Formats: sequence, structure tokens, C-alpha cells
Amino acid sequence: MNAIIALAFLLSPQAPAGMPAVSFDQGIDVRAVMQDIKAASPIGISGTRRRTGWMPGVKDIEMPPFVLLSPVFELASTELLEECTPPGPRDPGRCIPTTGRTLRWKFQLRFWDAAARAGREVFRVVMTGDDVSVVVLDSTHKYSWELRRGDISEIVFTSRPPQAP
Repeated sequence: MNAIIALAFLLSPQAPAGMPAVSFDQGIDVRAVMQDIKAASPIGISGTRRRTGWMPGVKDIEMPPFVLLSPVFELASTELLEECTPPGPRDPGRCIPTTGRTLRWKFQLRFWDAAARAGREVFRVVMTGDDVSVVVLDSTHKYSWELRRGDISEIVFTSRPPQAP
């Protein structure tokens, strides 16, 4: 089915961007057209590709007492894909796990309250795709945090007041 659609686009007067145009003045070499379709397709004519998840990037950051800004660090998360070929008369079809794009971001932890930073604290930053989460592994204080995206994305922590019993 994908081959038929791609062939229809090729035979149309205005081929889509990235697809070769066909000149009717010179005749049509179907074998060459099919090779062009295969070359322009990311996984071939009849295959499918689907995302199965993301491989997360994880970094534990230890913050010494009274330090308000962490060093810049980078996390990467890689897309996990599955490329499948449909079953044929003599082929049961198969799916092959592979990887896709990798997202890379630079981060820095920033704290607003120096008084709350009286002890050593450890934070885990996890990037899964374009989602970021923070887990407090070791701290004597409660924090709320927000992500501010930029060339170097900041994870900004604000100390929450202690809860009354």
C-alpha cells in the first residue's frame, strides 16, 4: 500500500519535496523509480516504524552546604524504535529493535535559599524524552522545583516552609 501511494506521488506532476520527479518525455523506468522510493523512505516501502519508549538519561548531583549553583551537566535520552516488516508468502515478518534520535540538554541546579542549604544534599535528575523529573535522594529540607528551559536549562529549587504538626 505504501508503495502505491509513493508511486502515485512520483507520477504526479509535482512530486513532494525529497522525492524524485518523473519525466514522461523520457519514459518511465519502473525499477529505477522503485529504487528511488526505497532510497527516499526511512525504512523501505512496506515496513513500519513505531516508538516503543525512551532510554532515560540519569545524573545524581551532590550539592555541598551553602552552594547555590551546581556545575553544568548534560543529559541525553535516546528514542527506542521497532522496525517491522509485514509477513509475506514465505516470510513470517519480523520486528527489529533499533534506536532513533537522541535528545541532549544541558542543565544546572539553582537554589534560592542559602539558609536552607546548610547540609549536604543529593538530587537525581532524570530526562526521559523531553520530560524532566527530579528526585530528592538526601536532604533535610522540602523543596519545590521548576524547570526553566534555555541553552542551559535551569532546575530552580525553592525551599518550602516546614509543615505544622
